[in-house]
Amino acid sequence: MAKQSGLGDALYAAGYDLSGDSNSVEISSTMDTIDVTGLPSSAMERTDGHRDSKIGWKAFWNPTGAHPVLSALPTAQTLATYCRSTVLGAPAFSHCCKQLGYDPSRGSDGTLTMAVETVGDQYAGEWGVQLTPGVRVDTAATDGATVDDIGAAGGSLGAQAYLHVMACTAVDCTITVQDSPDDSTWADLIVFTSVATGSAPTWERAVTGPTEDVDRYLRVITSTTGGLTSVSFAVMVVRNLTATAF
Repeated sequence: MAKQSGLGDALYAAGYDLSGDSNSVEISSTMDTIDVTGLPSSAMERTDGHRDSKIGWKAFWNPTGAHPVLSALPTAQTLATYCRSTVLGAPAFSHCCKQLGYDPSRGSDGTLTMAVETVGDQYAGEWGVQLTPGVRVDTAATDGATVDDIGAAGGSLGAQAYLHVMACTAVDCTITVQDSPDDSTWADLIVFTSVATGSAPTWERAVTGPTEDVDRYLRVITSTTGGLTSVSFAVMVVRNLTATAF
């Protein structure tokens, strides 16, 4: 694949699409190491320690957009997601986090930007693939398009999925990640908590079991029992390639 720029990217926070109100983004994933060097060793020996992650960005001043979302500095856990383009199957990074700052900077040219930083909380950030092309809007129960997860043949180490719901008008709407070995026979892999009118914006992190089989093909479907008028949402999924503990 050819090298790419960062044009056409997206940023979501706690169910809000802040892409248009955001500028430069910085992402980091780190892992501490624990010194386990024994007396006979002539070099350092280390084992894995705590994982951590950060997403920081600059937000433009928008009193009806990013400002009311970010200025509240919520103390509860939230979710931030960066999308490298808004194409089905493209990479994305999500982490459950705490927001640390919302710091204004006014340049001599009149520019007013707000520095935002989020750090991982309980779960470190993860790279995965987008199962929606950025924000998807369904006006009825819909079977989404298939993502061939980079030709993976499947695995039995489970998966995590991240959901942002920007808006919802429905009696009930259930958003589900499904997998298939052949792009034909589908089974539910991850079922998110049902949403309805008045419940958005909202977000959720959901997981399979640590030894769950995850087939090659993935998609997102929406379903309803009482009626669905419109739901706007974004989903990314992380397939575990090694045994993962949280």
